[in-house]
Amino acid sequence: MARKKSRVICFGLIGYGTHGQWAVVPAMRTARGVRLVAVADLMPANLAKLEDKSIARYTDYRRC
Repeated sequence: MARKKSRVICFGLIGYGTHGQWAVVPAMRTARGVRLVAVADLMPANLAKLEDKSIARYTDYRRC
């Protein structure tokens, strides 16, 4: 029997304030089949808090 390929959904997050830091990103870490690839936030200080250095960072979501 052929094995099913797993799909991964890549997504970007606009806004990495309190809700993004404490709820959205932690929930995505535990979810299967999803991967955060980019984050946009107006505040560079918020972007600096991202632990995963492989995630692209933007201060303008229109540049993603």
